[in-house]
Amino acid sequence: MREDSQQALAGTDSPATSAGERERSKLSYFSIVGLLILATEVVGFEFTFIYPAVGQIAAEFQTQQVAWALTILYLGGAVVVPVVGKLADIHGKKKMLVRCAVCFLAGTLVCALAPSFLVFMTGRALQASALPFFVLGYGLIRDLLPARLVPLGLGCLATSTGISAILSTFLGGWLIDSYGFRATFWFLFGYMGVLLLAVIAFLPESSVRIRQRIDYRGALLLALGCAVLLIALGMKGVAIVAALLVSASLLTAFCLSQRKAASPLIDASILGRPAFYLTLATTGSLTVAWAGYGFLFPQLLMTPHGPGTEYGFGLNAVELALWHGLPMGLGTMLCGTLGGWLARRSGPRVVLILGALLLVAACVMVAFVAPETDNTWIFRLMSFTDGAAAGFFQAGTQNFIVDTVPADRQGISGSMNFMVQSLGGSLATAGLTALLLHYPLGTGGAGRFAFTWEGYRTVFLVAAACALVALAIGLARRDGRTPASGGAVSGAH
Repeated sequence: MREDSQQALAGTDSPATSAGERERSKLSYFSIVGLLILATEVVGFEFTFIYPAVGQIAAEFQTQQVAWALTILYLGGAVVVPVVGKLADIHGKKKMLVRCAVCFLAGTLVCALAPSFLVFMTGRALQASALPFFVLGYGLIRDLLPARLVPLGLGCLATSTGISAILSTFLGGWLIDSYGFRATFWFLFGYMGVLLLAVIAFLPESSVRIRQRIDYRGALLLALGCAVLLIALGMKGVAIVAALLVSASLLTAFCLSQRKAASPLIDASILGRPAFYLTLATTGSLTVAWAGYGFLFPQLLMTPHGPGTEYGFGLNAVELALWHGLPMGLGTMLCGTLGGWLARRSGPRVVLILGALLLVAACVMVAFVAPETDNTWIFRLMSFTDGAAAGFFQAGTQNFIVDTVPADRQGISGSMNFMVQSLGGSLATAGLTALLLHYPLGTGGAGRFAFTWEGYRTVFLVAAACALVALAIGLARRDGRTPASGGAVSGAH
């Protein structure tokens, strides 16, 4: 595999042999990681800004389908990320980051000015172009940093979700409460505009390239199959059966097309490795639990307290930041960095196990402890535990991938992992919301649609079951028990 990697890189300089890259100073490495953290912050912002704005968006556009504001990002990511990842391997990771940033700016402007929910959703679909930032960031860290710094660099990048959780809940809360949800999109527009200029001016390009073509036909089949599947979750009776059959047919056609495609979106040679497909299975199950928790827990806290909703606290956006965003962000920042250090010291397996265990604990606490207490610190502990799980999850997963796959396949492998993560997030927001809709209570304060506590307990127990699956996989794995090498073993350096 090492020889294959070298052949694929013929005519280019490998990160390990590029003199310019060897001679970079520590300050340069810190600058690279810092810029990539600022870029991936955008991904966190476009998700976490929505959580406290759900009620305003639903009221503005008179819809109960506001969960699609998140679902469409995950769905778009499932298609955009593998295509961008492949293009990055062919044309350059920095180049694709810049192009995705321009597309994100267009989508953000559409959301800020949207006169209807349909136009708003179009803007959100365009904003999905930012989701490859994580894949591109992880790839650039692997390509531009020396092997000894890669595990820690990956862990630091994982902390960006924690930083964005803290900033977005306070900043977003203030903007939403003071100026309305559209103000968050104007902020994102300005933030990305300035960041884009900094990336163009200061971020180096990777020298890693591979000669392949893009399977656009496969991407289209995957997009249609996933879209129909998610739409089916909101249907009933014969309609859901018909939609599921259509989705199954499209996804089957996608799988068959991958066997014939010269450059498939799903690389069978990578997918056939136990270390890789077990990592994908962990990613999928953990993401369902994590995304479901992240979307539904803020709704629970913001539900007005009243008859039938005694569990609610009626928090506004700023209060939600103190109860949920701040402790969650601190947990992610702390354990993302700690996860990178643990992976370098003890291997990525223990990091993923810790992430799964903490996520099970967070979901179970919401299901059984939350309705029995009004102690605000218990809720902060739940959110900190959720954030800690996210930090370990991201650090462990990325170190597994870097140590499993050669340098010339990192773009597509990272994209495959993120595609699974996007599909898991889509199923979480659409599926768990559809499940919650079976437990209606009526309309609460400020026109907010309310649900029974039984409904919330059910969806959080489902999320806990998904996290348990990931925990079982981690405990059963025999690989990942040695210190992460930063790509030295897989041929990334």
